[in-house]
Amino acid sequence: MAWFEGQRKSNAKIKMDEAIMILWILWEARNNLCWNNKQNLSAATLYCAKKELEEWRSANTGAQMTVVAKK
Repeated sequence: MAWFEGQRKSNAKIKMDEAIMILWILWEARNNLCWNNKQNLSAATLYCAKKELEEWRSANTGAQMTVVAKK
């Protein structure tokens, strides 16, 4: 947790977004393994995280992104 706090304080928003998305996709991959017996390659999991982040950023640009950033 200290690492995340340090990143937040240093205003590294882009890197924090990447870390959060990677953690989210890792959690999703873990659930797929546990509940669906579906295993993904590490590289595919990281690719998926990057793709999801690109899509999220694309959908949340401009005015929407400003609102999200203020919260």
